[in-house]
Amino acid sequence: MSVKAYEYCREIPVLDSVQVESLREAIGGEVDLAQELLDAFTDECEPALKRMSVACQSHDYGKVQELAHFMAGSSANLGLQRFSQACRMAEEALIDGDIVEADLPKRLRALYEEGVAASRRTMGLS
Repeated sequence: MSVKAYEYCREIPVLDSVQVESLREAIGGEVDLAQELLDAFTDECEPALKRMSVACQSHDYGKVQELAHFMAGSSANLGLQRFSQACRMAEEALIDGDIVEADLPKRLRALYEEGVAASRRTMGLS
């Protein structure tokens, strides 16, 4: 992901308010269930970000693309719009044959952490 693409992503809302509201309605305000969903997401995404870092270092761009696709979809389900879009852009860049910058995992991690923190606040979680 280029600096320009990263800066573009910074202009996208952190959370998709429609998706977050839909999720709230689906879980009926159950804080424990919201916590479980977010925990399940972070339990999957943390290792995926680490695997992406290793894949970038070893130039395994097929794996980087696969992980970006996975994180784009799972984060979209929770309404982490900015992180999801950044993952999608990284995936599309790889499909187009663009070179991945070494700091892609670091940039995605920053957007991931920002999205998770915003989701916790919005859902009333600690």
